[in-house]
Amino acid sequence: MKKLEKRKSRMIMEIRYPALLAAFDRRGIVLDEVRSEFKLKIEHWKCESVAVHFADNFDATSKQILVDHLRSFIMYEDPATEGEFKDDAIRFVKALKKVFPSELSNIERLGVRHISIFEADHLKSYSDALSLVMKKYFQSNLPISIKPNDCRATFVHDNGMLTVGPRAIVKSGV
Repeated sequence: MKKLEKRKSRMIMEIRYPALLAAFDRRGIVLDEVRSEFKLKIEHWKCESVAVHFADNFDATSKQILVDHLRSFIMYEDPATEGEFKDDAIRFVKALKKVFPSELSNIERLGVRHISIFEADHLKSYSDALSLVMKKYFQSNLPISIKPNDCRATFVHDNGMLTVGPRAIVKSGV
């Protein structure tokens, strides 16, 4: 079976929390802290209501950060390495903790998503596509230290899209 050719990837870390009333008054502190950490990579910013939005280029965004009263995220499209994203996500969380030192003690959800877009013109049937995805991504022993609890594959074709998932991952001894 032929290999998949990766066209694009996106990595996202998102934190959701109960409404932070302090976010309304600390937009300037968010600007100071986040800009000081990321000014060389993500130099542009704008405030939209309570949200502070950072991007490397608002017309063609490949790196962006958002901080508002209900959630915060960092998103990189086609990062140089996974390590770059991981290190920057940690720096982002540390900057958030400086802005909201006591308010972020009650996080409702922290999620990390890794989205990859592959081109697979050689696949001619749903069964072939599903078989390739299952073989590549749903192994019983994933080589990572976290245990994913859901996953989704979306197949885009000439007539639309087909989404399979979320699918529970069988817990393994990883």
